[in-house]
Amino acid sequence: MQQSPGRRRKAGPGPWIAVAALVAAAAAGDEFERLRARIQEVPPAAVTETAWREWEAELRALERRAEQAGDGDRLRAVALFTARVQASDRRDPSGALRTLREARDRLAALRPPGDARALFLAEAEVLAGLGDREGIRRLMADYRASPWHTPSPPVFRGGRGPDDPLRVYRPHAAGHEDAVLTAMERHARAAQAAPGQVPPAFRLRDIEGRVHTPEAWRGRVLLIDFGVHGAQPWEAGLPARIRAWRQWRDEGFGILTVHQNRNTDGIRAWLRRHPEAGWSHVARDEAQELLAALGIFGEPRNLLLDAEGRIRARDVTGPGLSDAVRRALGRPAPRL
Repeated sequence: MQQSPGRRRKAGPGPWIAVAALVAAAAAGDEFERLRARIQEVPPAAVTETAWREWEAELRALERRAEQAGDGDRLRAVALFTARVQASDRRDPSGALRTLREARDRLAALRPPGDARALFLAEAEVLAGLGDREGIRRLMADYRASPWHTPSPPVFRGGRGPDDPLRVYRPHAAGHEDAVLTAMERHARAAQAAPGQVPPAFRLRDIEGRVHTPEAWRGRVLLIDFGVHGAQPWEAGLPARIRAWRQWRDEGFGILTVHQNRNTDGIRAWLRRHPEAGWSHVARDEAQELLAALGIFGEPRNLLLDAEGRIRARDVTGPGLSDAVRRALGRPAPRL
């Protein structure tokens, strides 16, 4: 039926509007990928303050455009990348925390709200690096009160009669009702391994029967090396550990490797292939309590303790390891 000229129907958005939105979103995604590639191809030490400020302004503009478009996924991705660069490359954890918290507020304001769970986890990781365990506890409370906390309901089984008792199961481990909270609890434990902290007390018996405690190492510098056989970072870092040990062992430096995925027989077999690793070695079963206290579950890590037993550095490897040991020993830098 022909429409009356006086009753012209208002045009709807039309399919081309949706296509245009998809094209714009794809263009924004391409722009972010290009910017991310530009930033990542420059070594952090070579980035000037001016260059970083320009990149940061571009990243902020991408966040704002994502917010205006209601694209929570893009907003979250840009914020996570920005915070990672701030915390790791720029050594600016305060800036990283601001970035993550502002992004969380923006996601909450979207309708429907964007998913901010990854932002909570990234913030917990930054706080762990600062040794702020109480800050992580407060963050966990904020998460519980947020719209993103989705505890899994208990599962009921049985209860069909007097011989079939009702059983209640929680699907998540570690006593938490939410996987994000479980991960944040691990970060809270890892906060004990931040530089400046005193690590949890330990008593470790190595494969030769020697007992290692913080008191026994007082006055010397110790690298506690949490190794994972087959993990590329740990395997690749072995030459640096050997060099540091050979260079500084007579100056009061030692290494204690905790082999997370080897028993005593496995360690002895490994040492036959690597006799140059002549320091002390501990089997996994001896260190379960310390690993749990630090929230280390199968990833290669290390802690460098100074002569007072405080953590001087962590996860140091490569050429930086020998230099970190030198500083912990209080030795002067070599003359150029």
